Amino acid sequence: MLPVRAWGWSSAVPASVRVRGGVAQVAERLAENPHFVFADAQYRGYGVVEFTPGQLSTTLRAVEDVTNPVSGVKTLARFAVASGRPVIERV
Repeated sequence: MLPVRAWGWSSAVPASVRVRGGVAQVAERLAENPHFVFADAQYRGYGVVEFTPGQLSTTLRAVEDVTNPVSGVKTLARFAVASGRPVIERV
């Protein structure tokens, strides 16, 4: 998931969004769109989202080597949005 902020609310969108131009273009693309707060074109992965009455939290996980069937998985980033406060915080 990619944490996104817009119009006074926050949410997470699928992590499978591809960045045109690959790794070299990630910073440029993030600068062009202030609604995206994280991107990583180096890894393929997924997001784990947890909803509680107090917050929404997202953990972005990535496969270390997609060509290796027993590859490990690592955490790229964690974000949280507290209930009643539409701000994404990296945790």
